[in-house]
Amino acid sequence: MSLKLGNIENLCECSDLTTSLDEIKEVESYLNFSFPLELRKIFETCNGGKPIPNTISYKDQIFAINYFFSLTEIKNYKNLYDDESFPNGYQQLDLIPFAYDMGNGTFAISNKPKDCGKVVFFYFEEKAVIYGEWDNFNEFLSSFIDKSQN
Repeated sequence: MSLKLGNIENLCECSDLTTSLDEIKEVESYLNFSFPLELRKIFETCNGGKPIPNTISYKDQIFAINYFFSLTEIKNYKNLYDDESFPNGYQQLDLIPFAYDMGNGTFAISNKPKDCGKVVFFYFEEKAVIYGEWDNFNEFLSSFIDKSQN
């Protein structure tokens, strides 16, 4: 299933939270990062929530996404993570977490100049390890698996 901007509004079972473009821009300014258009659309529609479908593929692996963070949770991630929580080559401000799985896995967008916009899925075991990488948010969205089409 490829999630395009036209149907992204139906991606999440929404929380009761709503947000405005001004609130999105405020968080972007705070993080010194511009969210991809499609992620902005998710925030405008539901500002956090459980994605439906909630499984994505990366090569021969399948991962579940439990929940998209709200803007408030993203803004406060600096208080939840330290540099040791991120994979080798990344520091706290290099990755912007936007979703998590049912365990210790986190989906994040790179804010590093060399790979800005890249989406990574990393899991914290003894150290943070990257298990999935997508070149950009559109590629990430296109990796959602629609089980109803099987």
